[in-house]
Amino acid sequence: MSTPGYLFKVFAGLIGAFTLIGLGYDIENGRADSDSWLAVLVVGTVAAWLAVLGHKWHEPESVRDCDVADRPGTRRFRPPRQPEWLPHEAWFDFPDPLPDVPDVTGVPETDVPVGDVPPDHTLRRLWLVRAQLAAHLDPKIARSRKKFPGAEALAIASVGLAVCAALALIGAEQQPGDRFVLGPLLACGLLLWPFARCLLHYTEGFTLAAKRKRALEYAEARLMEMDRKRPGGPLGGPAVQAGEFPYVPPSVPPGRLP
Repeated sequence: MSTPGYLFKVFAGLIGAFTLIGLGYDIENGRADSDSWLAVLVVGTVAAWLAVLGHKWHEPESVRDCDVADRPGTRRFRPPRQPEWLPHEAWFDFPDPLPDVPDVTGVPETDVPVGDVPPDHTLRRLWLVRAQLAAHLDPKIARSRKKFPGAEALAIASVGLAVCAALALIGAEQQPGDRFVLGPLLACGLLLWPFARCLLHYTEGFTLAAKRKRALEYAEARLMEMDRKRPGGPLGGPAVQAGEFPYVPPSVPPGRLP
């Protein structure tokens, strides 16, 4: 957040807001003349160039850069013809079970089931889905992982917008005299755009996290239905509940799997 491009964006917003406050004050009190408009043009041009340089030199952080769902895997969920149990470390070699749904809060190094990998396609996917879902269901873990980029920018935009709104309210309650309402309102209009963009970028992470949780719940239900149709009865166990992180799969009766 200390890059020159980011600072240019902040200065551009401040200069633009102060310029509009001064212009609004002159217009509201009948003091706007050619010199006022010329000053607005010059200062506004400087602010515009700062904004352009800021966008050129500072690429905003995106929550989608945190997506780990599209990571490649060296193993397939479907076992080979001669299946066997694999060691626990093999869980890290599988791809994400839902690669088409962004996962911006997942941690592949920890969101795996406890124990070895079964030689069964359905169980592998089901247990890996539950291991990830368990992190979403644990309130403390889910809360600690929702630290998305953009919080600082949103805070700065919020403060600027709040200050301008407060100035407009204070000006509206002034005693008769020089008016001081239009300027802060114009500044609010200017700052509303960066505030809306920052808010959209920041809240996108929460939206994607909720979408991922719903997708995991749907996948768990679908895989459990497949497991229930297994000859001899299901092996996957009950649905994962809050407080089951890390996820511990049920034991498989002897003879049910190789």
